[in-house]
Amino acid sequence: MSDLPGFAARPPAAVPQARFYAGVPLLTPEGLPVGVLCVMDRVPGRLAEPQGFILRALARAVMDRLEQGRAIAERDAALARQRRAESRSRLMLDSAVDYGIISFDLAGAVTSWNEGAHRILGWSEAEMIGRHADRIFTPEDVAVGLPAAEMEEALATGRGRDERWHVRKSGDRFWADGEVMALRDDGGAVTGFVKIMRDRTEQHVALRALRDNQERIETALDTGLLGFFDWDVALQLIRGDRSFAAFHGLDPERLADGGVPLDEVAAVIHQDDRAAVAASVGSAMAASGSYSKQFRTLKPDGTLRHLMVRGHCYERDGDRALRYTGVAVDVTASKAAEEVSRQNQARYRSLFSSIDAGFCIIAMKFDGEGRAVDYRFVEVNPAFERQTGIVDALGRWMRDLVPDHDQHWFDLYGRVALTGAPLRTEQEAEALGRWYDVHAYRVDEPDRHHVAVLFNDITERRRTETALQELNATLEQRVAEEVEERARAEEAFRQSQKMEAVGQLTGGVAHDFNNLLTVLKSSTDLLRRPGLSDERRGRYLDAISETVDRAAKLTGQLLAFARRQALKPEVFDAVDRLRTVADMLDTVLGARIRVSLDLLEIPCHVRADASQFETALVNMAVNARDAMGGEGTLTLRILGDADLPPIRGHAGAAGPFAAVSLTDTGDGIPAEHLARIFEPFFTTKEVGKGTGLGLSQVFGFAKQSGGDVDVESEVGRGTSFTLYLPQVAGEPTQRSEGDTAGGAVAGGGGRRVLVVEDNVEIGRFATQILEDLGYRAEWASNAADALARLAEGAGDFDVVFSDVIMPGGMNGVDLAHAIGRLYPSLPVVLTSGYSHVLAEEGPQGFELVQKPYSAEQLSRVLRQTMLLQRRRRG
Repeated sequence: MSDLPGFAARPPAAVPQARFYAGVPLLTPEGLPVGVLCVMDRVPGRLAEPQGFILRALARAVMDRLEQGRAIAERDAALARQRRAESRSRLMLDSAVDYGIISFDLAGAVTSWNEGAHRILGWSEAEMIGRHADRIFTPEDVAVGLPAAEMEEALATGRGRDERWHVRKSGDRFWADGEVMALRDDGGAVTGFVKIMRDRTEQHVALRALRDNQERIETALDTGLLGFFDWDVALQLIRGDRSFAAFHGLDPERLADGGVPLDEVAAVIHQDDRAAVAASVGSAMAASGSYSKQFRTLKPDGTLRHLMVRGHCYERDGDRALRYTGVAVDVTASKAAEEVSRQNQARYRSLFSSIDAGFCIIAMKFDGEGRAVDYRFVEVNPAFERQTGIVDALGRWMRDLVPDHDQHWFDLYGRVALTGAPLRTEQEAEALGRWYDVHAYRVDEPDRHHVAVLFNDITERRRTETALQELNATLEQRVAEEVEERARAEEAFRQSQKMEAVGQLTGGVAHDFNNLLTVLKSSTDLLRRPGLSDERRGRYLDAISETVDRAAKLTGQLLAFARRQALKPEVFDAVDRLRTVADMLDTVLGARIRVSLDLLEIPCHVRADASQFETALVNMAVNARDAMGGEGTLTLRILGDADLPPIRGHAGAAGPFAAVSLTDTGDGIPAEHLARIFEPFFTTKEVGKGTGLGLSQVFGFAKQSGGDVDVESEVGRGTSFTLYLPQVAGEPTQRSEGDTAGGAVAGGGGRRVLVVEDNVEIGRFATQILEDLGYRAEWASNAADALARLAEGAGDFDVVFSDVIMPGGMNGVDLAHAIGRLYPSLPVVLTSGYSHVLAEEGPQGFELVQKPYSAEQLSRVLRQTMLLQRRRRG
């Protein structure tokens, strides 16, 4: 069969009987021969072509079967190798018990969990497979998405650092140091992550402690209280930092670079401490050991410091010390504090031993329910025994010393010990038979329950107080009776003084009015005589008019004194009014008195009654004239923006005030009279020379205007009166037409007036005057009648002229307000000699005619009021 490819040339020697042989080689896909598929026979022959084809096909089939078996064997071998490798890997992972090795898929679910993870975290592999890896992170890290951030970092950079706090199964936290890496398949696709971690809690805590210690050292160095040094024993040189240099007053650069000889450093040590320092260092060097010594340094500038120096030998040659390093601590402040504490302790002990009061420190004892049941004496001063009668108390319990001691004392001190609130009380200690004034407060640490008690025996004082209380019980009635009797006597005395003052006032008024009435009576009698010439009749009428003016002035002074006069305040320039009054004073004072002016160059506006202001100036000027005996100098001065000084015991006030002064060169006022010069009817003039009401008017006007009047006087040198009035910034009040007197009396022109007056004589007289002036007047006797008449026809009248004081419950001011509400277009003019309503509240916006009034004055006010009303109506 040699014609068939691959047939053997001859049969195998192992088969000698074969006479026929045909073979096909068995080849691997790589072309390697592994055997022969052959056909043998004892009979020689040839292999036909179909038989050759079959033999070759059979050889291929055999080879396919062999290849299949080989593939299965190789697979099984590979699987066996893989299992052995996984077993070895698992064994290696589980043996790495100091490392937690965790793998998880892309969703974060755990896929493997080694024994190290079990030991570190506490969860077993069975507990964690399939669970999310977030549970090993702290809640705060999970909240901010830290687990996902680790995986993103691993994807971006290949690995992510993981050094932070983690959570164990027990809930405890531990510090882990590790990495997260991505897991990829053969194609490079990420299939998950592996996390390798170690428990580094101890190292982390130690490192943190080291850092804290380093910070404390740096802080100490920064404060300059800690300095380091290095001592080369062989060269006798000392090197050190800036703080060490500052401690000894040395050059820091020189000390740090080449070092400073030991002698220079030793020279700074206080001479009283050098021997002790040398002995301590010598002993340490002899043993090549450490030394510690506290001493003083005295720098060249005189600065004294206390240092604590500790040195340690870190280099030696056998037993011979070669090099020391150490630290120097500035303890000057603590030494000073110790000295202060020592002095305080000495003072405390001195006070403790010398005070008369009892003092002790006690330690409270409480039962299981927190109630104070006893206390032990920790300290007692020498006065304790004298104050309490208790002997040998130190270190003993109160219940042992005084078994029946009152419970409330234990409660009080127990509260102080527990709350820290100090106590001040007076209590009785019945078991001791004494009363005590006690001050208790907590001392030392709260949990020691120590209370300091300072106390005084007040038994005698309490007995005295009790006796006084018993005495007071009987004295109270007697004292009440005596007080009542004294009150009756004082009331009687005040009544007598009041009657005396009223009598003096009545007498003075009667005297002056009788003088005025004499002139009136005489003049009216003379006017009745027939055949009087026009010249004499005019003289008598002038006398009557002047007397009436004097009477009006007298009543005005009385009202001003009582501060009951209804003022008409307005804004005016006090400087201008002073000039006007000064021009008039030349006539009033006489030619021998020179009037000097010291006035401001600018206006000084005040708000007051201008007429009363001028009257006050004239009154003070006349008083000055009489004090100078008709000859001398009167200086008028004004200052603006002044403060009101304290006057007659009354507090001053901040300005601005206008201060108007009148200073004379008279004899002055004796000191005993100064306190009374503003009293009504008080005068030092001769009888008939004055009423004693001039300065009272000044005083009343000043007070009623919101100011005051002061006086300074020295006998033989003159007197100065200063009137203080409120200064304002407004413009002067503009006077209306017809405000000033002068010219003939204007006629009424038939205008209609409703007169309201309860006095019959005055009502008739007022009606008569108005009719004589050309008005048509109708009279109502009270407010009710007036309102009734107006209800019949308010248009019948152009103006209402009403008295203020009237019977029937409605006064003139009330009537004016009622008319204003009911008949807004009807004007009202009020009149009064005196009204408490006007004195207290003023005319309240209504025009006022003071009694007594003249026909000209009445007509002018009525005409002006009606004119203003017409202007308002437009």
